[in-house]
Amino acid sequence: MNAIQFTEISVKNQRLMDQIRGIYENAFRKEIRFPWECLLYKIKMGQIRTKIQKRKNEKFHLIGAFKEEKLVAFFILKYFGEFAYCNFMAVDISCRNQEIGTQAGLKVIETVKADANEFQIPDSVLLFEVDKPDNAPNDAVKIASERLIKFYVKRLNVIFLDIEYIEPTLIKDGRDMYLAMYPLSNRNYIESNRLLHYIQAIYHLEYNLTPQKNASKFQRYMKVITNSIGNRNKIYGIPKNSWNF
Repeated sequence: MNAIQFTEISVKNQRLMDQIRGIYENAFRKEIRFPWECLLYKIKMGQIRTKIQKRKNEKFHLIGAFKEEKLVAFFILKYFGEFAYCNFMAVDISCRNQEIGTQAGLKVIETVKADANEFQIPDSVLLFEVDKPDNAPNDAVKIASERLIKFYVKRLNVIFLDIEYIEPTLIKDGRDMYLAMYPLSNRNYIESNRLLHYIQAIYHLEYNLTPQKNASKFQRYMKVITNSIGNRNKIYGIPKNSWNF
């Protein structure tokens, strides 16, 4: 693999932010992505909160991947005290199939491990949402979703949790998604109560969805999730051999 250089990007760097916008808008379909202005605001607030240490053990990362000084990918990673959440990772469409995604994914994990070590939380987990191929609007998107799942499972050893999960996107009723996990410990499961706590934190901090704000939607989504968990105390991953692609 050709060497990729990674560096934190400041929202004040207009040239690079323009490039990130281009990668972002090409990588994510219009009907499911945040408007750029909304994402830009989240980036600004994340960097400010990290700078002033707004909350204990909280960090925000906007990291760019550079190949021969060209920005070829980026990811956004947030550490929320006990767990990390990566909600955006994208590769420039002109640079795909060059192992850049693999290197970026490994960098995400490396960054989470560094934060966990700094905060002395060795059993942290990394969570992120992944599209379900069956919900794809066309064959091209379905194939891309299947490839992404293969990438996470085979290249990064990610665990796709065996639950129902709703992403509170701009779509009226949210999106039925996979919730995936990379544990920093050797465990291949996560406790149900811990997972529910993390999901509620994501809903609150990322989507502004709480029992007090958009209460009916919050309760509806959480009911789907808790019903899928049932009486299980631990949540394991979907078996790797169950993927039919």
